[in-house]
Amino acid sequence: MRFMRIGVFTDSYLPTVDGIVNSILNTRAELERQGHEVHVFAPKPHKDVTLEVDENTHLFKANIFKPYPSYHMAWLPANANKLVKDLDLDIIHSHGIAFVGYKAVWTSFTMDIPIVVTYHTMVNDVLRTYLTDGRLVEVVNRLLWSYSRWYFRRCDAILLPSKATKEEMRKQCGKANMLRAYVVPSGVASQHYIKDGDRQKGCKKLKLDPENRFLLHFGRIAREKRLELIFEAMPQIRRTHPRAKLLVAGKGPALGYYKELAKSLQITDMVRFLGFIPDHKLPALYNASELFVTASKFETQGLVILEAMAAGKPCVGPSFRAIPEIIKDDVNGHLFPPDNVMGCVKAIITTLDDRDHLAQGARRSAQEYSVEKCTHRLVDVYDMVLARHAKSKQTQT
Repeated sequence: MRFMRIGVFTDSYLPTVDGIVNSILNTRAELERQGHEVHVFAPKPHKDVTLEVDENTHLFKANIFKPYPSYHMAWLPANANKLVKDLDLDIIHSHGIAFVGYKAVWTSFTMDIPIVVTYHTMVNDVLRTYLTDGRLVEVVNRLLWSYSRWYFRRCDAILLPSKATKEEMRKQCGKANMLRAYVVPSGVASQHYIKDGDRQKGCKKLKLDPENRFLLHFGRIAREKRLELIFEAMPQIRRTHPRAKLLVAGKGPALGYYKELAKSLQITDMVRFLGFIPDHKLPALYNASELFVTASKFETQGLVILEAMAAGKPCVGPSFRAIPEIIKDDVNGHLFPPDNVMGCVKAIITTLDDRDHLAQGARRSAQEYSVEKCTHRLVDVYDMVLARHAKSKQTQT
């Protein structure tokens, strides 16, 4: 295995905590454990936020993206190329195609450094959530896919986190643009979530009543996560499990909206908003919960599902896009039709009733997506790209 200097370019980074950021942090730690050198190029957070970083993390001035305040627009300055040259990077790995992502592909072109991109987010899905004008959505959607195809043609490899996402991208971008596409999922650092499993201690640490049966929804709170469906399911679940209660952990642009929705649906006694949960409390959060549930149709992989499984929590989710690749009925949880409230109710009740058996399957499933295994797959792609790039240069000479 060759030693590599890897430049990670990303528009999403700390202090924001989401699936992309967790993927970058976990993979970076594993790459460094294997002996590689990783440099991160990311937006600098808002001036009111202090972020301590190491010498291999390079932050650049950015503006807040007003429609989505947790997202920052960073334009890397011209002298960023000098920094890249001084670092003598072997390969660039872009985790998106927006502002810093554009700089990544431009740097690759101008400095003749091979580049791979991981496509984490179906941006067109976000458009339907935040834009109300149907004609505008259609126009912007076409522009986005046109830009995506342009971007992919300039990459040495396109990494997709699931088979479903790869197939969807092939349909949108055409076979020719996806010849260098590979499925490389993000890995989960299982050891971070496997603790003593004491439910009583978990409830005590989070000041929760252990008499309740907690259903967990954890992650960025945004409209595309479709918490409405789970909220509508709660009264029906309560008929069978009167002590069932939904824990909503995390923060995001739609937190206020969902708090108001819980009030209007008169389910405030069935839902508890926990806010941001720091890493050191995550084991307690999972220990206190009996299952994890999501209604999102937005996931290109569902890393948070795997994190829950690593903690031994069976999972419930919609049979849409990448989620059926992870959640298997009667093995580690249950699926439900994506827009069916009663299907969600049935899946949650069935999972609660068979929780102990499904918990064992959940742990086994998470092991298949360990950060060690997934990072080895990533390194194999890096090696292939570097070998192909070296051969191309030899042919040119």
